[in-house]
Amino acid sequence: MKSSTKVSSSSAPQPTNKIEINIINRLLLYPNQFWLYAGGPAIQFYASSDSTPHTMIQLGSRITLKALNGSIHQLQIRNTADSDYLPVVASEFVTSSRKEMKKNIESYTGDALKEIRNIPFYLFHRLTDDDRELKRLGIMYEESPSLIVDPSGNGVSDYAMNVLNMRAIQQLDLKDQEFESELEKLKTRVLELEQQLAEYKNTA
Repeated sequence: MKSSTKVSSSSAPQPTNKIEINIINRLLLYPNQFWLYAGGPAIQFYASSDSTPHTMIQLGSRITLKALNGSIHQLQIRNTADSDYLPVVASEFVTSSRKEMKKNIESYTGDALKEIRNIPFYLFHRLTDDDRELKRLGIMYEESPSLIVDPSGNGVSDYAMNVLNMRAIQQLDLKDQEFESELEKLKTRVLELEQQLAEYKNTA
């Protein structure tokens, strides 16, 4: 075990009083964080500078996992400056939805079409985007129905939006069934009138 004064260019806080342990790779210990080198960019563990310190895990030089420790329990994927969120790519996202994990359950029979009809859509750049990039298509948290906003105040819930869209599809399907029923009635009425007209002509 030996002391070291090596300085890193990472955007994470740069502490002093570092202790370096030579193991398979390198583990650098600080009073409030430690760094792990594993043959590539460092993995850094530290606390954020927010009023409520959150657990931060920086992966390399661009990606940081932020675990919120306040009233909202949430895992965020952010840039290393902790100023914006980063995209996530996966083959599938599964949302926990077992009934045994829920309470205060009640049926929703609201007008999803009306909720969706009143949502304004925008093209925009995020603050961290290059202005030369294609604009993104999306909605604004502040103008979204309360049914789909995230309680943390950061955005909207994809799961809730999907469910709202499903409800809207159900409503459209119901309207379609009603139209089909009315159409069949009209067809039947037309046949009746044609038959009456034919009978009238035969007796005329």
